Parts: sequence; C-alpha cells; structure tokens
Amino acid sequence: MLNTASSPRLGAALVVFAAGLALYLPTLQPGIGWYNAPELVCAALTLDVPHSPGYPLFTRLASAAIGLVPWGDPAWRVNLLSAVLGAAAAGAWAAWLAGWGIRRSIAACAGIWLLVVPTFWEQATSSEVYTLECFILASFMLVAQSAREGRVGFGKSLAAGLLLAAGIGHRPTFALLAAAALFTLRDTDLKSRVDASSAVAFVCGLLVGALPTLDLFVRLQNENRVLIDPMIGRGLDGFWRFFSGAQYRNAIGVFGAAELLERFGGWLSVVSGGGVWMTVLAAAAVLVKRPDWRIVGPCLWMTAVNTGFVLNYNAFEVHTMLLPTLMAIGGLGAATLARSQGEKAFPALLAVTIATALAVPIAASRIEARSRDSEIVTRRIAALVPDHAVLMMNNDIEFRPLYYLRLTRKFRPDLGIRLVDALTASDAVELESEASRGALFGSLVYPASSAMVLGERYMVEPWGYLWRIRKPSPADFAETMPPEWRRVDICSGTSLAVDPDVQIVPLGGQAGRIASNTLLPGDVIVYRYLMPIRADFNPCLLKTELVDDEGRGYEDSGVKTGHDIHFLFIGKGVIQSGYDRPYALVQRTIVVPELIRGTSVRLTMCTVGIGNTPLEKWVTDVLPGAHPLNPEGATELFRLRHGMGGKPLFHARREGGIDSAPSSGRIVAAEFTAPPNIP
Repeated sequence: MLNTASSPRLGAALVVFAAGLALYLPTLQPGIGWYNAPELVCAALTLDVPHSPGYPLFTRLASAAIGLVPWGDPAWRVNLLSAVLGAAAAGAWAAWLAGWGIRRSIAACAGIWLLVVPTFWEQATSSEVYTLECFILASFMLVAQSAREGRVGFGKSLAAGLLLAAGIGHRPTFALLAAAALFTLRDTDLKSRVDASSAVAFVCGLLVGALPTLDLFVRLQNENRVLIDPMIGRGLDGFWRFFSGAQYRNAIGVFGAAELLERFGGWLSVVSGGGVWMTVLAAAAVLVKRPDWRIVGPCLWMTAVNTGFVLNYNAFEVHTMLLPTLMAIGGLGAATLARSQGEKAFPALLAVTIATALAVPIAASRIEARSRDSEIVTRRIAALVPDHAVLMMNNDIEFRPLYYLRLTRKFRPDLGIRLVDALTASDAVELESEASRGALFGSLVYPASSAMVLGERYMVEPWGYLWRIRKPSPADFAETMPPEWRRVDICSGTSLAVDPDVQIVPLGGQAGRIASNTLLPGDVIVYRYLMPIRADFNPCLLKTELVDDEGRGYEDSGVKTGHDIHFLFIGKGVIQSGYDRPYALVQRTIVVPELIRGTSVRLTMCTVGIGNTPLEKWVTDVLPGAHPLNPEGATELFRLRHGMGGKPLFHARREGGIDSAPSSGRIVAAEFTAPPNIP
C-alpha cells in the first residue's frame, strides 16, 4: 500500500541528507581532480561548454555556487555543490522507498548505504555531474509515486514535465532511466485522473525544464570557446550532433565476450563497494516469491539501462556513471528487508543497521586521498618549460588542470598549447617551426605512438616530466669519450660513457627548495651518456634505476617506478641530421617515486640483453592494478604522474620479468640521501 503520509518519507529523507552532509563536507576534495572535474569547473567559471552533451544545468548551478559561496577555491565551491546534490539525491531516494510503506529505518539504511559506496562518495565530493542526475531522477520518481492516487493536478504535472526536461537536458540518457516511472504508474488508471489543465501544466514544465538546453544552444554558437573545438555544435544540426553524443557512438558495443566478463567483474566491485550484503539482498529481491514490482520493477529497469550502457561503453572512468545502478541496488535491498515481518523484523533491522554503520569507516578508507594532486603534477610538468614554449597536451587529462590554474592563478599564460588527439607523420611536419626553435614540449602520454612518430623526424629527449622535441645541434655529438666518464660495457669492444655529474632538479617538496643531494618524491634526476652512433652491437636495454639500501627498485600498482629503462638506439632524426661524428650525447631523466625506503638511494646502470626473450613477459600496455572499467584512463594518468609518457611499463618483481634477466656492466652512477620518514 502506498504510504501517503509525509512524515515517514520526510523523516527518512532528512536523516539521510544530514548523514550525507556529515560525511561529505569534511571529505570534500580541496581543489580540482582529474579527467572531467577541472573542465566542468572551468566551464562554470567562463560559461564555456564542456564535452558532450554539454551539461548546461550543472554548469549554470556551478557558476552560481562559485558566485554565492563566499569562501574556498572555485573548485571547492563546485565540490560543495556536488556534495549537497549527492546528499539530497540519497535523501530523496530514501523518501521514495519510505513512500512504499518500507520502514523509515530501512529506507534510511538504504540511503546511507548509497552515500558510502566509494564510487558515489568520490563523485559527491568532487566537481562531477552525476549527483545532479541522481537528484533529478529520485525527484522524478517521487513525483511519479505521488501521482499513483487521486487527481494529478497542476503542481504534480508541472513538476513532472520540468524534471523530465531538465534531466534529459542534463544527460539525454536520462529519458531511458525516467521510463522506470512507468512501473510506478502501472495499473493506476492514470488517464482518468488527468485533465486538460494537467496536460497544460506538463507542457509548461517541459518548456521551463528545457531552458538550460536552450542556453546550451546559445553558448555553442560562441566562436570564442576554448574547452572544445569552437566549430563543434554550430547551427541546429551541429547542436543536435553534439547534444546527442554522435561522436561517441563508435565507442559503444566494441567489447568481446571475454572483455565484457572482465568488465562485469569491475561492475561487481563497484556495486559491492558499500558492502556486499546489500548486493546479496538486491539479488534476493528478484528471486523471492511475489516480489513487489512497484519497487523491484523500476529498480531492475534502472539497473538494466544504466549497467547495460556502462558495460558496453568504452570511455575513461566509465564506472563513475554507475550511480543510478547504485540507487537501484539500494532500492532492491530495501525491498527484501521490507518483507521481514513480526519477530524476524527486529533482528534483520539490527543486523542491517550494524552493517550500515560498519560500512562508513570501511568505505572512508577506500576513497581516494583528498589532495591537490592534479594541481601539483601540473605545476611540476610546466616547471622546466622555458618561457613562450609550446606544450602538446591531451585535452582529457593534461590541458584541463592547466587551464584551471591559468584561470584562477594566472599560471603560465606565456605557454602556447597544441591539443593532440592523434599524431601522424604529416602532423609531425606541421611542428617544424616550434621544433626548430627548441620550443616544443609534450608528455607524449597520448597517443602512445607519439615518441616513435616524432623520433622519425626530430630529436626527442626527456625533459623533466615531459619530452623536448627539437632539431639536433652540434652539442649533441662528440668526437671522443671524456676519460673521466664512467664506462658501461655494451658488448665486446663497445661501451657507453656516463657523465659523473648527475643532477637533481628539486620539483618535490616545498616551492623554492634548493637542489641538494637529498631526494624527495617528485624530484627529477638528470643524467647523460655518450654512445657510439654506428656501432654494431646486439639490441639491448640500458637499465637505469633507483634502488634502496638492499638493492631493490621501486614499484607502484604492479609496475616499476623510479627508473629509465630504455632501448639503446639512435633515432632516425639524429642519424639523418648531417653531423658526422662518432658519438651521440644522450640526456635522460628519472622522476623520483613516491615511496623511498631507507636513508640512502643509489642510481645504478647496467645493460640487459634481449636475446630471444619476448618482451611481452617484461612489459605491459595497461596498468595491472587498473580498474576493469577504467584501464586506459588509469594507465595514462599513472604515466603522467610518474613522467613515463613514451616509456615502457615494466612488470615489478614478476617471475621471468626484467629484474630476473641477466645483466652486465653494472655501475653505481650516483648516490643520494632520503629522509627516513617519507610516507
């Protein structure tokens, strides 16, 4: 029976909303994150248009939050908006559950479980759009629930139209999610309870709710946009293609059966993040006899639509789109608990209350650390770039934090930007002017082939967290090897000469830190060596890495860090430079990893022969510890953080990996100190 009393619904909503604020406000991200978050804040600051479908309602609300909240960075203010919307969404969903006669305590537990699922928690404490979608969806379902009985008057019809249009304008896929309301209104003789005024109110609501979409169309006609190509979205046809996500259609349905199974495992990890017990209860809601289809039907529909899309969509951080599924899982679990009657009700309620309480600290330990990581890494990336240079950047990860810092801190306005989503030989030719001036830099994280394509034409050398793309000069070659440089044997009669002057660029720690022999995470080590240009030696790797007191290298997420393992070869751009000298000077860099063990660190160098070893045993294209629903995105971000764009990722401590391969010519090129208490 429908519970029309407002007290249980309001009570459940307020408890969950208050719990959400208590959890989220102390754990707000202090600044921007990665991926879409900085783009959305930049759009709010400038009323520019972010990626498709444009999110006009969110960017307007975020702009208002920036203008109205009197404290905190702009990003923090938008994070606050997401938190309020997330808490309100969970509260509204708890109210919807209580509206079906479910005990207020059970509905509140389901709402709090939703709050503490790590994926929901992280989205609600950063500048993301998904909590707004959940709030609109839960509110729409509440309106549909209230329309089950009695006359559907002007207010309900107006609210339904407004929420439907606002939701679709926010994310067009909302139309499919909103169809869950049809289960709620099933067998209610809706036609007999609406009249002409209801229809007029519904249309008026649609028109009001569509205003943000009209605002998006107007903003897309601005040719001075920065966040996306200003030619995208022009005119009605361009607007429709942008709004409907036409450019993303090729990313749907691209996975095979094995990949889908792996992604389903990732889905299970997300929906069980607040406690697997709720997922088990959700499954039981479908399997029991005579399930309550007023609750089960909408929740199953939302799960099928949202999960089906996410599992088949190839995009960065696609697991963050699963928030409607999490709502549905909580709803299904509550439906199962609601079947407990009489003497069984109290033990079940007590167990769920305890499980929900325990889920809070467990989930808190699983969310990402609150930090300004994207701002710190962006500053380190640009630290060694000379004035008025040009940065090649990927829009998704690299450009957005830089643009935010430029808007809010006036950071490096001198730098030119080239956004890169593909790089071909013809594209490399167009970079001739910047490369000739030695003013072209890039992380080469994306595309993965960047270093190879550019190396065919230019000299590509590591430069801090980046690479410098330039033309060779006479200083890159030598007639002889300096006698004081250390030798590393390559093969019989052939060797490298290593410069004993190894430098530290102090990018870690506090700004303005003076270079010393003490390493901090984030510092850059610069070393050089001379190698013969036309020597005849078997292919081999130069294994340069930082090791601790016990000779162990460093690792993170299953791959080696703090290293510069690379093939010994001279790029075609250097060989064809016209400088006829026997030796080439090679400059390389290593980014100091976050974890440094012990009080002394050594930079060691040796050569590792390839032989017949398949490199697939040594290297990986995807970060082993990456979430199955975000492997490429996590890998690119890892490369950027560790200055490993254009470099292979080597498995750490893997049987048959590079660490167990025979090596020769090992030397200690430099020794450093590290504070013993670095976390």
